[in-house]
Amino acid sequence: MPLPFPQWVSAFKRVDKDPARVKTGLVNTSYHFPEPALIIAPVLPERRKLYCANWLTARPLWISRIDHHPPSLLPIPQTWRDFLNTIPSALLADNATTKSAQEKLAVKTLFGQALVYLQGNTWATQGDVSWRNHHIAITTLEDPPAHLMCCILWEIYELGFRYELLDLDCAMVPGLWTEAPTERTEFLYSIFPGESGLVMWQEDMN
Repeated sequence: MPLPFPQWVSAFKRVDKDPARVKTGLVNTSYHFPEPALIIAPVLPERRKLYCANWLTARPLWISRIDHHPPSLLPIPQTWRDFLNTIPSALLADNATTKSAQEKLAVKTLFGQALVYLQGNTWATQGDVSWRNHHIAITTLEDPPAHLMCCILWEIYELGFRYELLDLDCAMVPGLWTEAPTERTEFLYSIFPGESGLVMWQEDMN
């Protein structure tokens, strides 16, 4: 895992933790993106391949949805775990009589039918996934190259940070987002390099 930024560590040490100052409900506590640790947590190679393949397959469509038409309720950590830990054909089933099936139905509802079918089709026919202009054979994800995993994890961390910053800014200065949302969005985008806003679409990873 990457080391924490010294500036963040120093800032958090100076935070006033008086419970009277805590306000709940200002920021959505769900996750725009999965916790990076989820991707590398599985010990079994087959399960590791499943988690990685599910994320890499879902990644382009999910990023597009988050950027243009975000769901009203974002996934909680357990929902991300259910999604990454599910064989695509199970998500396509309509049976929702068991608790597990009901959880899968909730995942399908949240992530969208198109994304679920994309995930299933990729596993069923293509046998590989595309990530930042690289084609990766799904079979190699049981023991993926260390550099590849570092890049994938870094991207998830960076995406999560950018959207958390967006949520924080909306909570801290809601008036500016109401009065001039376009200008505020452009200001937020200007913080990051490139012209892709928050999503870092197809920048190469070297």
